[in-house]
Amino acid sequence: MDAAVQVEFEEHRSLHGSPRLYVDLREAGWTVTEKTVADSMRRQGLVARRSSAATG
Repeated sequence: MDAAVQVEFEEHRSLHGSPRLYVDLREAGWTVTEKTVADSMRRQGLVARRSSAATG
């Protein structure tokens, strides 16, 4: 599970957080919850970067 989260996170250039990664993993066939993805990200120290559009 952690490896799949890390792969998705890196594929999206570290821009997506757990809500988006959760959707991507579900579409890839994983049975996960957003909380599980968030926990995995926290364990691995993965933090989504803010895009310049989000900072206004």
